[in-house]
Amino acid sequence: METYRLFIMKGDPLPKEDAVIEVEVMNIDTMETMEVKAILRSSPPQEGSGWDKLWIREKDAYTDITKDPWSIKIEEDLQDKFDEIDEVVVKKQTISLGKRKGAIISSLIQERKKD
Repeated sequence: METYRLFIMKGDPLPKEDAVIEVEVMNIDTMETMEVKAILRSSPPQEGSGWDKLWIREKDAYTDITKDPWSIKIEEDLQDKFDEIDEVVVKKQTISLGKRKGAIISSLIQERKKD
């Protein structure tokens, strides 16, 4: 059973229960943050039920809002969509030799003036 933490802003209501929602949670053991689609419940999870623990904390607080852990069932890890990207095209910008020489010479002249 994994343990996650959900951060909410001070004054925001607690998340909606028993509905699939998109939330950003942090795995307490690995400190990994991930965007997921999940179902949340205010009752603690039962061992072996497929649900994990979820602690809810205000973003700037040091203690959890809830006295007991909530349950979270992750339906989909949205980070997997980003992992499927095979390649990124980067357009290389070429600078002519004349422009590079000019930049090198001007930087050397500026360094000499400083000395």
